[in-house]
Amino acid sequence: MPDIVSIGEVLIDFISSEPDVELKDVSSFLKFPGGAPTNVLVVASSLGAETGLISRVGNDPFGDFLLETLKAKGVDTSQVVRDKDHHTGVVFVELKKAKPKFTLYKNIAYNFMEISDLNKDYIQNAKVLNFGSVTLLLEPSRSTTLEAIKIAKDHCTISCDVNFRVDIWRYKLDEMWELADKALNDVDILKLGLDEALYLGEHVNPDLKDPTLDDALEVIYTTFDPKLIAITMGGKGSRLILIKNHKIELDISQDVYKVVARDTVGAGDAFFGSLLYMLLKMNKMRSLNLTEKELEQIMTFCNSFAALSTTRKGAWNLPKIDDIMYIPEIKETYLK
Repeated sequence: MPDIVSIGEVLIDFISSEPDVELKDVSSFLKFPGGAPTNVLVVASSLGAETGLISRVGNDPFGDFLLETLKAKGVDTSQVVRDKDHHTGVVFVELKKAKPKFTLYKNIAYNFMEISDLNKDYIQNAKVLNFGSVTLLLEPSRSTTLEAIKIAKDHCTISCDVNFRVDIWRYKLDEMWELADKALNDVDILKLGLDEALYLGEHVNPDLKDPTLDDALEVIYTTFDPKLIAITMGGKGSRLILIKNHKIELDISQDVYKVVARDTVGAGDAFFGSLLYMLLKMNKMRSLNLTEKELEQIMTFCNSFAALSTTRKGAWNLPKIDDIMYIPEIKETYLK
């Protein structure tokens, strides 16, 4: 059974081959597999973890491509259902200064996951169940995702990359927050981008106007019960915050590892996937009882891995362990 199981979207990113050109004017695209919860698995698998996906793809050539590629990357696909009535997810990605802008379509197979798709033993035997907010958008995948969380609770760690997409929730913002509140109550490891953290903090406490990141975080960790919060801030670096009894126990920040970025799609997933991998490697996934030194080791590894992932095109075109071993801090800590 896999140690890391994700439930959620798997899709194909068609990324513009013409940076800084509007999508309507782009003449060619590069095809890359993606989907945030799936990206996390591919990252962890590339580093040596056992991973598995719960999702749906269409009974079409793009579905064939995704399943073949996932298997080649070492991700177990035994819980991915072939949907005869809905197509595999595709997303068109416009790049402006290496930052992505997404165009999505409806009737995507992963939005039609059923509770009957879930294998209770598969989920409960994992070390961690990972999910995001995208499959909370529509039924029946909404109920299926919430049921998977319910099954996992009390049996394994639950992690969430919130991955708020206001563009796809724009007509259901109140509903989005209601569902987010419900889902986040059971989350042990919470990953947020900077804007997402501020956005979530303002939602949870509407009296919080123009909050600082620390203001927003205080609202989040006192309202919910995460044990570990990861904040990715793009070029501004990242933070790892260890929480105990709704109070900060450790708080570590680190500047970004400087590289020339070619494609930032999936950089946050690279950080999060390597974070889950390191927790497994340290045998700390369940307890999340980390020392300051261990948290610093995790931060350095994840920051470096995520930065190097942006030097390549495609969320699954990842660096290997050997690619980051030349960084002294990594070489000193990873092999111990």
